[in-house]
Amino acid sequence: MDKILVARSDLDDTIVYDLVNDILRLRPALAGKQPGIFQQLSENFDISRSTFIVHPGTQVYLQRSAPSIYERYSGIAEVVVTVIIALVSALIAVLGVIKAGRKNRIDRFYLETIEIRNSCKGSTDPVELQQAITRIEALQDEAFDLLVHEKLAADESFRIFVTLSNDVLRKLQTDRS
Repeated sequence: MDKILVARSDLDDTIVYDLVNDILRLRPALAGKQPGIFQQLSENFDISRSTFIVHPGTQVYLQRSAPSIYERYSGIAEVVVTVIIALVSALIAVLGVIKAGRKNRIDRFYLETIEIRNSCKGSTDPVELQQAITRIEALQDEAFDLLVHEKLAADESFRIFVTLSNDVLRKLQTDRS
């Protein structure tokens, strides 16, 4: 036999919630007084089988154990956040490797330019000086080619190389004259 508790639709949800809670909490004591009425009373009421409109306060009570939207999707959200953090970290690492590669390439140009400058210090041989000038110009051409093909960055390091190589060229041309 079904039991129905009737309430006005404008009755506050918290009052209905508390009433249902108290009836189910006191069910053993109430069953002792009226065994036939409260013995069959269950907390596992299926709203979908009801032919009556269930009060919102009762609905809230019956869904009190249901996980919140946060609890339902927190596992998925944690995985998504972890994957995003991993992807961002990987992207930062890749960009760092690319930047380091570009820096290492420009360092080679610095070293070769300084080596040419040092090998010609004090030299007055016009052939040796012309060969050094040709090598510096070839280095500049190679550096600009790498810059155009985006193997070198157009940053302060590149400007330093251009300044260094132009200074060495001027010095070599002055020494040759």
